[in-house]
Amino acid sequence: MKYCLIEHLNPEYKLPTGCIYVALNQEAVYYLDKRNINYITFEDYYTSGEIRGNTDEYLVGQLKWFDEFDDLLKELYPEAKRLNLDLATIYYYWLKYMIDNIILTCRVIEVFIKKENPKKIIFINNNHGDDETKHWSHILHFQGVESTYSRLINTLCKKHGIQFERIILPITINSHTNKISIRKKAINYFPILYKIFNWIRYNRKIPRFFFLFYPISKKEKYNILLLSSHDIVYEFAKDIKFNSIKYFFHKSGIIYYFKSIFFQKTILKNNSRHIRTESGEDNLSSIDLKNIYDWINNKCDLNVEDALRSRIEQFINVICPEIIRLIPYYMKFYKEKNIKYIVASHIFTIEEHAALAAARLSKNTKSVYIHHGSDAFEAKSRYFYLDRYFDYYISGTKGEEEHEIRLRDEFGGKSPIIFHKNYLYNKYKNFNK
Repeated sequence: MKYCLIEHLNPEYKLPTGCIYVALNQEAVYYLDKRNINYITFEDYYTSGEIRGNTDEYLVGQLKWFDEFDDLLKELYPEAKRLNLDLATIYYYWLKYMIDNIILTCRVIEVFIKKENPKKIIFINNNHGDDETKHWSHILHFQGVESTYSRLINTLCKKHGIQFERIILPITINSHTNKISIRKKAINYFPILYKIFNWIRYNRKIPRFFFLFYPISKKEKYNILLLSSHDIVYEFAKDIKFNSIKYFFHKSGIIYYFKSIFFQKTILKNNSRHIRTESGEDNLSSIDLKNIYDWINNKCDLNVEDALRSRIEQFINVICPEIIRLIPYYMKFYKEKNIKYIVASHIFTIEEHAALAAARLSKNTKSVYIHHGSDAFEAKSRYFYLDRYFDYYISGTKGEEEHEIRLRDEFGGKSPIIFHKNYLYNKYKNFNK
């Protein structure tokens, strides 16, 4: 039987005939529904538990993979070895997100192929080969670029001897592309105004913190660096403002604070310090990553290097040296400004990862995490991608506090100290009144 896998569609395109249509995302569902065309989805073929398998066994294997990657990076970057930086572990969440995405995609397609035994697969999308990370996306994501389905489907068809055809649709003009066009025109014709607009857009929540910067008493007991402008961080800052505290605010490698009555800023993104590899080379594309790829390939039962290469090389070539370069600047800043705590509600950017790693290396600086939600499922990997990096963890509910403590104790961790306080509730408690 012939199956047509659809990621993108437009009103003008005439679908191939004699196929069973498979909608891969909500866009495909929308256009097929609009045409009153019957379709199936991959989700019809599996449950979440079935596709994930033995998660405990998987976690153990993945942790060993991170240890091996850490060791490789220490050999590659002498400064990482000197500082004992586990670079892959520092970036655990985003690397895990990336490789889990590839592995789960392989499993989903494999289930479909084994159950349906297709003779031919047609794959329709409009962004084949697009690997340029969008301005709103994380550097290791597969969002806004060619999907993991598109990257893997041809290789899986070859593995199973299935005839494969790819149809690449032209990108049609719609409201989304119009917005992109307008943004590009604004950048080209009004660069200064666009920069001001963009700064206001991304930093609109910062000004309210300015009123918290100056301590109530003349004697400053605590200097605290805030890594986020999230509402719950603001509620936290208001909550402890009754103590004698001076706040510093971090945004995109720049730290804002008051000195006497004047507003000051410190720029940490000094690019003069260059990080070199053990061999002294800047181009790392020739590094032997066989052991790094092998574990992932084994989990996929497929060679997926082509799908991952751009992301793995970006991590090694760009992210790792930037983290190494930034950490000493943060450590120096913590020492000079006597920063007692850094506070975060998420760790997203390279700068934020470096700031957190620097706190762990600093003798007098502790880290605090305020969780900005409540999970409805149990994931043991959560301890490894979140909890273990912080000295203090503030959950939103009592139940979540108990769950995080169980995870910490199960894996033998001495930190973080975990308790709960619902700052999100404080923010929205009067919403319906």
